[in-house]
Amino acid sequence: MDRFAISHRMMTVIIEHYRLTSALMRSDFNLTYSGLSTLTTLLEYTEAVPTPWLCDYLMLERKTVWNVLLKLEDRGLIAKEANPIDGRTMLLSLTPEGRVVSERTNKALAAFVRERFLASLQDEEFFEFMRDSSRESCDILRGHSMPTLAAAPNQSHFFGSSHLLLWRTLISRWKEALRDNHGPSLSAFRLLDLLAQECEAQPSGLADTLRLPRSNASLYFRQLIQGGLIRETPSCSDGRYKTVALTKRGTQEADRLRKIVQSITQKAHRPLSQDGQLVVEAWYARMYVNLLKSDK
Repeated sequence: MDRFAISHRMMTVIIEHYRLTSALMRSDFNLTYSGLSTLTTLLEYTEAVPTPWLCDYLMLERKTVWNVLLKLEDRGLIAKEANPIDGRTMLLSLTPEGRVVSERTNKALAAFVRERFLASLQDEEFFEFMRDSSRESCDILRGHSMPTLAAAPNQSHFFGSSHLLLWRTLISRWKEALRDNHGPSLSAFRLLDLLAQECEAQPSGLADTLRLPRSNASLYFRQLIQGGLIRETPSCSDGRYKTVALTKRGTQEADRLRKIVQSITQKAHRPLSQDGQLVVEAWYARMYVNLLKSDK
């Protein structure tokens, strides 16, 4: 039975990892998150990979992948050659320069993740319960196992491609599920879900807990108020400030949407044993604390 429980700490860690990693790659290497994922994947495979396989592996639309590949090719980081088995597809590999850049990005990412998220946490537990299980988790979200290539991937790098894909895909699936089920945006849902646990709180405190810019959070709160999901009341301790609380409808919506998001999250963590799920839940909580400490 799936027992893995979502928490505001877990969601914050995953979302902040994606956001901060994207910012790091953009500022230091002029790469997008998808560009990083592509280079990391090609770094792991010593043989050239077919373009359809790469699109499937990255869980991205073909057009999106081709746009990424064109930019990487223009920079001389990847090479393309005709597939001798199927002339309709291309084989992709890193150029010597691409391998150098990929190694640099991987080292930079490992150092960044260790500093911001994994301080005082054991590498061995990270490898066993988070990095290595992410390969199976991606297959579950993908809906099938990836076709085996002739050469096995090099899995010695600290932060593998499947971990990058898992957290990006989780964010994407959460957003899709909320949209398909007539829910608010992901950020607004996180505020709604946290408020369901807090009962009543000041908006600024909720925004800070989720590491949302207060200006953005104000917009989400207005949307939730207009939607009849939360209400504002003057603070009992200081009338100059307002607190927010869920309406009856907001409580029902928070519970309904949480179950939907929970189902996706449990599915992604299914490869873990029950003990493994407990370990990973504790890791998310510790990574959240490390993230807050790194801000100081």
